[in-house]
Amino acid sequence: MYSIITGNINGDFAIDSTTGAIRTVNTLDFETMSGYALTIQAEDQGVPKKSILVNAFINILNVNENEPDFTPSDIYNAAISEGANYGDVILTVGATDADGDEVSFTVIAGDPSGMFNIDSTSGVIRLLGTLDRETLPSFTLKVEAKDSHGLVSQATVNISITDENDNSPICSPSSITKYIEEDEAVMASIASLTCLDADLGVNQELLYVIDGGNTERKFAINAITGVINLVNSLDFESTKVYSLDVAITDTGQGRRKV
Repeated sequence: MYSIITGNINGDFAIDSTTGAIRTVNTLDFETMSGYALTIQAEDQGVPKKSILVNAFINILNVNENEPDFTPSDIYNAAISEGANYGDVILTVGATDADGDEVSFTVIAGDPSGMFNIDSTSGVIRLLGTLDRETLPSFTLKVEAKDSHGLVSQATVNISITDENDNSPICSPSSITKYIEEDEAVMASIASLTCLDADLGVNQELLYVIDGGNTERKFAINAITGVINLVNSLDFESTKVYSLDVAITDTGQGRRKV
């Protein structure tokens, strides 16, 4: 009679007591257990019984059953300035393969203009083009990881483009003509400038200053709203025309002016 004495971890094998044939009784997993060393006892039925121990070494062959697994997850988020340079690193994706296969990376969607490159071995994603947040504020890339036997998995890479102060204020219209009576009331609103900056945050906040033509200081401008008010009485016989120059400046780093 045959029996397994030791080495039958988790009871993965059974032996036919008559023929000695060893068979599996559980699903084997190379990644969990790559080999077994069974001790088999063969015993006769005589009196007294005689027995012998035999070692049976069973090696489990690996089957490519596992897709690559992105780490730490299959969703990546990154932010990069629109002023970033060619070749700058944005982030690195990574994946492991439980079968021990090598993994290669490819961007398969979300980059029709070829703005990004991924190193097929390291997973490092770099910038290959010039960014403009005002034109395209974000990208969503699909990255594929493929093992050496062709099994694949996918990850999503969300890239947000952060603002640089790269736009000057624009006023529409760029000039205003107003006609007012000489007896216009002091503090009356004369004109309001409409100006915008395409940047974000402090980069789009504007300050207004009269920097020319305000002889006799007849006018003042609200630095925040751009509203021009009359602050001193007018005299047509003294001055018939005022030509004011207004400077509009954003409050971002490297202030831009118009």
